[in-house]
Amino acid sequence: QILQAKKNELDQLKKYLETHLNTLRNNVASINHAISALEPSKHTLGICYMLFAKAQNLPHDAQFIPQCESFLDSYNATQIRDICPDKFAFVVHKYAELLRQITQPQRGIVRLSKVINTFCLSSDYLSPAHSDFVMLCLVSKNYKVARRVIDRTIFEIDPKKMGLTPRDLLLY
Repeated sequence: QILQAKKNELDQLKKYLETHLNTLRNNVASINHAISALEPSKHTLGICYMLFAKAQNLPHDAQFIPQCESFLDSYNATQIRDICPDKFAFVVHKYAELLRQITQPQRGIVRLSKVINTFCLSSDYLSPAHSDFVMLCLVSKNYKVARRVIDRTIFEIDPKKMGLTPRDLLLY
């Protein structure tokens, strides 16, 4: 009963964030303070939406990558998986893309490995981070690290639950 109440609260928060997403996009410069004031493990959904709004607005500020790293270090995977896997996937893709652009791909390898291990329900699932993880490994020439993920057999591809797109599957 408590879990259902919490799920209802998160669903209400998602509706609120969805209706105010344009406001977030228009005020990207002023949400940096809000992100730093929130704790990722408790406020995962809100931070994910703020990072999503920032990721959609180019050019990115210098705080986006550190904010993503802080978020990915301690986010609540259940909240993301159940409420907004598509927004999370977009943030992860943008994070990896920016690391490749600034030629610091090794910076994201540990975090995306953690995302693969925590976001997926089991090692049988393909996550939105799989393809980005492999790309970062290849660009940074960490082939053995990439191979550990590539050698896993994927049995589950659930676009709705994991926020996957056909692009994610094809890139992986």
